[in-house]
Amino acid sequence: MKHSTRWVSILGVAVLAASLATSHAFAYPTATTHTLTVRPEPADARIRIMNIKPRYRSGMELEPGRYHVEVSKAGYEEMRQWVDVNGDVTLPIRLKKADPIGDKWTDPITGMEFVWVPKGCFKMGSENSDAYNDEKPVHEACVDGFWMGKTEVTQRQWRKAMENNPSYFKGDDRPVEKISWNDTQEFMEKLTAHSGGHYRLPTEAEWEYACRSGGKDQEYCGGDNPDRLAWYAKNARGETHPVAQKSANGLGLYDMSGNVWEWIQDQWHDNYEGAPADGAWEGLETGAFRVNRGGSWNSFAPFVRVPFRLGYRPGGRSNALGFRCVRVHEPGR
Repeated sequence: MKHSTRWVSILGVAVLAASLATSHAFAYPTATTHTLTVRPEPADARIRIMNIKPRYRSGMELEPGRYHVEVSKAGYEEMRQWVDVNGDVTLPIRLKKADPIGDKWTDPITGMEFVWVPKGCFKMGSENSDAYNDEKPVHEACVDGFWMGKTEVTQRQWRKAMENNPSYFKGDDRPVEKISWNDTQEFMEKLTAHSGGHYRLPTEAEWEYACRSGGKDQEYCGGDNPDRLAWYAKNARGETHPVAQKSANGLGLYDMSGNVWEWIQDQWHDNYEGAPADGAWEGLETGAFRVNRGGSWNSFAPFVRVPFRLGYRPGGRSNALGFRCVRVHEPGR
């Protein structure tokens, strides 16, 4: 009797458990997915979804959520867009033709040549084994198109605007040096007043993007061979050299690695934590250090690498420190 009662009890629990399991299963709805179809123009553009691992395929099924779509093709401006997928989505994207790389323009006052740098996004900084903490973290920065000085400002060009030449190493076609960040601001103001355009120093993101030949993964500004690209401690013989004697980078810019350090518009920050998406830090505190980039004639190879950075007081001067200009407004565009 006890045996029979126990069996009935166990059987009852089993039946109850099966009944609960069945009702529990029916309590959950079937998982919902939606399709995402991107229709690019031109049709052979590359499509990526940046915030998930699976590769994009037309009509792929995705769980409801927000997706970062990138569409790109050589010769066109890259397009990125966040898309909310709460139902089936068809996304038409038409890419714009990119501005021709390497367009040139010459300032009529000083004779400075400028090269057009089309807008784009890139990975800024370095996580390599030889990277310093102030080169981290690597982060995405995006810049609008701008005109970058083809070379560092020469002593001839400086003299035309300022009517003096403070340089230690004299030579009309050598870069001007022994000028402070404050001096560069006076130069830009005079140039802007006389030419009708607007001149300034590059932001740190603009400088690195241009140095990298438009955001490419390069060790030095234009490639991986410093002897071909830069005047630095190994080959400069203890002095500056006339600009544009070494090879240009992929944009046609010279001496972005070596010859003289270059003043940057931005205030110094110890690293890239919290760096803005456009790479341009807001605000300039009086007396705060400004950024120097590129290395110089007395720098060893690790210090003419693309991501290497220094900070220096805005009133400081050195015979290893010069600058190059950015022209903001686009002549003929």
